[in-house]
Amino acid sequence: MSVEFFFAPASRYSYLAATQIAELERETNCSVRRRPVHGPDIRRLRGRLVELAHAHGLDRDRFSTALVSKEVSDELARTAREAFSRGAFGVPTFFVSERMFWGNDRLALVRHALETHPGTGR
Repeated sequence: MSVEFFFAPASRYSYLAATQIAELERETNCSVRRRPVHGPDIRRLRGRLVELAHAHGLDRDRFSTALVSKEVSDELARTAREAFSRGAFGVPTFFVSERMFWGNDRLALVRHALETHPGTGR
């Protein structure tokens, strides 16, 4: 079973949810597709993101250039439009199949949906 996680990198609420994602994946055996949606947030965090990318073996200059490219900006806009078209109105938003859950405080409901869905084998 998979979860789609729409988030804004600079959102404190998205951050709180993001800190719990690895545990959710581990405990429910789900996969989470992380979907950033806000370009201006990413640009504000550019320096920190470049350093994180470098710490994980990516080239600083190439990553920095890609981060502010038209392609990345267009992809973030497409992702935001997709989330909106599916009913999202804020971040973080989670989808388990077509069921939408909004807010980091809804992770307990996401977990429940994963644990009771027939596809999880639980």
